[in-house]
Amino acid sequence: MLEAWERFNAEHGPCQISVSGLEPMFGDKSIGVLARLSEQTVLDINTNLAFPPAVLKRFERPEHVFFSASFHPAAGVSAPAFIEKIRQVEIEGFTVTGASVVGHPPYLPQLPEWQRQFAAAGVDFVVRPCDGVFEGRRLPQEYTPAERNLLTSFLSESALDFQLDLQPARGRLCAAGWLYCLVQPDGTVFRCPQGRGDVGGLNFYRDPVLLRDHPSVCDFEHCWCEDLWVLHLSPEERCHWLGGRSPAQRVKQPSGKGRSR
Repeated sequence: MLEAWERFNAEHGPCQISVSGLEPMFGDKSIGVLARLSEQTVLDINTNLAFPPAVLKRFERPEHVFFSASFHPAAGVSAPAFIEKIRQVEIEGFTVTGASVVGHPPYLPQLPEWQRQFAAAGVDFVVRPCDGVFEGRRLPQEYTPAERNLLTSFLSESALDFQLDLQPARGRLCAAGWLYCLVQPDGTVFRCPQGRGDVGGLNFYRDPVLLRDHPSVCDFEHCWCEDLWVLHLSPEERCHWLGGRSPAQRVKQPSGKGRSR
């Protein structure tokens, strides 16, 4: 893995690696790999902060490591205890970019108080609508009107569009596959987390990753992950790349080398 990232950085870099899924900061080997990666590459690690603070000593360059904290009240962690954990990480010289919680229906009445507590501690607090089934209801489509009204006060305009109202992403011009790609643990490479795309079929550990030289049109119905919304081009950028053509038309590939972030 380390050798593969060194090759990738030499070809496309310097890149930023966003590490997410299950709990990246669990297990000695996983932490060891992340610590080694952070020596040369900036990491954004999505974590529940359940790791012992002592493991942070293994990261020799704290300025390269950013933590996105995932708050899980069902695990028995209170907001004050989680805020204290954030403080411990920051004391060690690391940056915690904010705390997020999934908007499960039982949590909704507590959101205002949690927001107050995190704000008082100077921590950004983000609520993500639930994507799944709760007590037979398919969410976010079947939130009750009262639940929706409460959620909307915590969501950005983009989150309202893409995560709560599930506005379609299909047809938007997107930089995924150009400035971004997804690498699965087994080395499979995709254009975006939807699980397929024009860089699919490659293996990160064996093959050179041939990023595109330009944005491409999104062909997926929904874009759930807010980390990817920044990759959807603005109207001005679309005009530049499309030259006034319909977004449904593919852009012409220009010359030049692919880039990565």
